[in-house]
Amino acid sequence: MKKYLLIFVCLFATLYAQAQTQDSTKKKDMDRLTWEIAYNALPLLNWNGGSEQSILFRKNVEKYPKGQLTVKHRAYRLKATFSFWNNNPNYPNSRIYNGTTGGYATSFTDATYFNSVLSAGYEYQQVFNRWQFYYGSNLALSYYYRRETDTNISTKEEVTNKHSSYAVAINPFLGFKYFVNKHFSVSTETSLHTGIIHSTSTLDSIVAGIPKTGIPELSGMRIYASFSYLSAVFVSFHF
Repeated sequence: MKKYLLIFVCLFATLYAQAQTQDSTKKKDMDRLTWEIAYNALPLLNWNGGSEQSILFRKNVEKYPKGQLTVKHRAYRLKATFSFWNNNPNYPNSRIYNGTTGGYATSFTDATYFNSVLSAGYEYQQVFNRWQFYYGSNLALSYYYRRETDTNISTKEEVTNKHSSYAVAINPFLGFKYFVNKHFSVSTETSLHTGIIHSTSTLDSIVAGIPKTGIPELSGMRIYASFSYLSAVFVSFHF
């Protein structure tokens, strides 16, 4: 009896070890390719009218903490974000009704917006077969520029407003990822943005060809914080 019991225990242990190995291999096949490139698809979904384009590069690494045999999954991140918009009116002679004078004025607005963000970070990963939960933080540097020129031909007035800002921020994040297969995955992220921003604003006005003088330049620095419960929907390719 003891002999058969011993054989049963050995057989069970062998099958269990084999199952664990297969499961481990399955997990490795699903999510441990080293490199990843991801595109944030939120603009395609027209989320809140956003137009920013984001590309994320990720390098997965495995580490063994001192004195432990369990593998800890980590990753390095580098993300570039940019947006650009230029509104050059096609109909500069559009007629706009003036409620004060009861007549029509000819006016138009020319505007340009540009924003860029470069961030680098580190993340921790928890693997559950095809699912992955991850969290970490980024250090981000950003630059924003906006120029708006309002022109009124009837009054021969042109007003140009320029605004630029630089910011340094820390962005904690957390996300969930689902692997379609070992080469493709979809993930969502939520993030917190906290940082320091320095901004400068100028106003230039020209009436009948004569520039106005004495308009001050405004500049200042402030601390800001914002939370985005859906900051990214990444479509990723792993290789």
